[in-house]
Amino acid sequence: MSFAKDCNQFSNYNDYYTSEKSWSLISHLIPKNKIIYECCMLNSNLSQSPQILNKLTDNTVLYDTSHNFLEYHKYEDECDIIITNPPFSPTELKKDILKKLIEIDKPFIIILNSTNLFSKYFREIFKNVMHDIQIIIPSIKLSFNRLQEEDNTLKEYKNMGFYSCFVTYKFNLKNEQLFV
Repeated sequence: MSFAKDCNQFSNYNDYYTSEKSWSLISHLIPKNKIIYECCMLNSNLSQSPQILNKLTDNTVLYDTSHNFLEYHKYEDECDIIITNPPFSPTELKKDILKKLIEIDKPFIIILNSTNLFSKYFREIFKNVMHDIQIIIPSIKLSFNRLQEEDNTLKEYKNMGFYSCFVTYKFNLKNEQLFV
């Protein structure tokens, strides 16, 4: 799940989930025969992210919608890689998640609003591991699924007011793989 408050245009609505189209852009970069941990699933009962990642990669995907990734360790020891879309806001929560990912020290791919790359906190959090950080730049605006409250379903939302990218850690991708 993602929250869009990084962009003022979306400050009144905050429930966006990663679409299959967005995850499919990087599915070929995800190693096979790995255990994926989708760690940002707290209260995301409508998110299809684990099922999408499983379908696109044929990897086992661990997740728990009642698990607060920041409060206790659940799947960190069992997983090989972490793939997730952390909340876009509040910023303090996002910063805590980024710090926790570095602390765990497992390879990861996360979706972030690209404006985060220019923030002081991004550089501060990753300063000691910047050599392991790579940015995957999509050729299109990432789409997200938006909760339709009237019937409690998800609908693809393509017209986000911001661009997102994929941030990787310890993936050692080739330069030509950084543009999808």
